[in-house]
Amino acid sequence: MRLAIAVYFILGFGAAHGGAQGLFPSRTVPRDQPWRPMTGRERVDLLVRGSYLNPASHLRATFVATVDHLQNDPPQWDNDLDGYRRRFADRSARFLIRDTLEAGWAGAIGHEVRYIPCNCEGTGRRVWHAFAGGFRTYDRHGEWRPHYARIGSVFGAEYIRYTWRPHGDRDPSEVATGAVVQLCVGATSRLLREFSPELKRGWRKMRGKP
Repeated sequence: MRLAIAVYFILGFGAAHGGAQGLFPSRTVPRDQPWRPMTGRERVDLLVRGSYLNPASHLRATFVATVDHLQNDPPQWDNDLDGYRRRFADRSARFLIRDTLEAGWAGAIGHEVRYIPCNCEGTGRRVWHAFAGGFRTYDRHGEWRPHYARIGSVFGAEYIRYTWRPHGDRDPSEVATGAVVQLCVGATSRLLREFSPELKRGWRKMRGKP
């Protein structure tokens, strides 16, 4: 379990840069443009290309499933190819169900699902903004509201996932644990999104580029 949590955080770093320009839609609101609510078509595009078709989503499931396989988690699934197939399907379905629930719920109530960079200065304020981004978001009028879609989708995906797990592995506490881990990984991703301009400048400086 500890190793799986560590992998979640590592993958959170990669997710911070998910959505390459041109190929996959960005999960961060553009910093240099006024915010506007997403259209229905943009929401569908973000879900389909940003989650279902984005290789990063399936790579994430592959890594976590591999950790589960090495740890023989759950033990009821054999440590053979069929067992790995089950673990990969388990993780992949969990991620896609979460994204689908969030997209549908947020679209129904008109809430933003992308990360909204902080329009502020100061490291402390920006860190707090990134952390709070998992629990609040814009409504269709650009006002802060509780992020019902994100919180509900995380717990909902964990609950649905445990309906197909082996009977001996259906511990209600694991639902809460999995949801908390996902929210923490999301915070890591948002921190990197928030400070991505500084990280990119530092990376260019390390490579000797202006």
